[in-house]
Amino acid sequence: MNLKQLDLSRRTIALAAALIGTVSLAIGAHAALNMRTIDAAKAVTTDQITGSIGQTSRLALVIGNGHYPDASAPLTQSINDARALSSSLRKNGFDVDMVEDATKDDMVRAVNRLKSRIKHDTVVMLFFGGYGVQAGRESYMLPVDAVIWKERDVRRQGVSIEGVLEMMKEQGAKAKL
Repeated sequence: MNLKQLDLSRRTIALAAALIGTVSLAIGAHAALNMRTIDAAKAVTTDQITGSIGQTSRLALVIGNGHYPDASAPLTQSINDARALSSSLRKNGFDVDMVEDATKDDMVRAVNRLKSRIKHDTVVMLFFGGYGVQAGRESYMLPVDAVIWKERDVRRQGVSIEGVLEMMKEQGAKAKL
């Protein structure tokens, strides 16, 4: 085929190539992130972390937020990922607490339930699918009822990932994923 017959400019062709490349990268990144999550779950099922599977408890908090009121469309993939991961973790011996479309109160209650169950040798996994924001040097999970206008709103209405990981450490979790 002769490109001159199509009457396409070099700029149009370059833009089309850039768009195709960007979509390809996004699809590849999504697939890679999904594999990393599954690989992490598989790693915990081996004796590499626990030493003896029967002696160590394994807990997971899985949050899938998809229905944000101000979003133009729901994030169906985040809820699907949370459901699939929960199922896989349960099959591999994890005690999973799964929350869908969590409000701030739902997320705080789920983190508190997790905190009360962590013992010294517990392997703990946190998974969040949904909107997240970094403010300063901290990352926040955004609940579905968050109203964010300024950075201070993120700190007030979001749930700090670093705060949850620090809580796991303070409770004596053997491994944190």
